[in-house]
Amino acid sequence: MTVFTTETVAIPLTLAERQALFPFLSEEEGELLAGYLEYRDYAAGAMVMKDGTPQAFFAFVARGKLAVKKETAFPGKHILVAILEPGALVGDYVPGSGQGRTGTVDALEPSGLWIMTPKRMENLFAEQPLLGRKLLARLVQVLSLRLGKAYDRLAGLL
Repeated sequence: MTVFTTETVAIPLTLAERQALFPFLSEEEGELLAGYLEYRDYAAGAMVMKDGTPQAFFAFVARGKLAVKKETAFPGKHILVAILEPGALVGDYVPGSGQGRTGTVDALEPSGLWIMTPKRMENLFAEQPLLGRKLLARLVQVLSLRLGKAYDRLAGLL
C-alpha cells in the first residue's frame, strides 16, 4: 500500500458539488469556502491518512469510497470503523493540537477529496471569521455525532 500518493489538481467546485458537500452553508458561503480548498485524487489502495501521524488536513469526500480503520491490540490487525462516501468529512483535525491521527484511512476505490490544510484554515479564520466559525461548528457537530455512534457501538458490545 502506498502512503500519501496523491495528485493535487486545480479544478473549480461546481454549484452542485458545493451544495452536496456544504449543505450547512449558503450558496455564497459555499463558494467562499471552496476558494480555500484544494483537490487531491487518490488511487484505489492509497493510504490517505495514517494512524499516529501528524494531522496535516481534514477533507470533504468528493468521489470514491474510503475505509477508516483502527489497529487493534494485535499488531497488523485492524477493525473497520467506517466507510465514507461522497459528502462525508474525513480527518480528525484539531487546529494547533499537535495530536496524531486517531485512525488510518485508505481509498477503497479511486477517490477525490477537497482538502483543508492548516495554513488555509488559518487564512480562512483571518479573512472570513464567521465562515470559519460555521465550518468549525460543522466539524464539531460531525465529530460529536461520530463519538455518539462509537459509544452506541461500544455499549452494544458490553
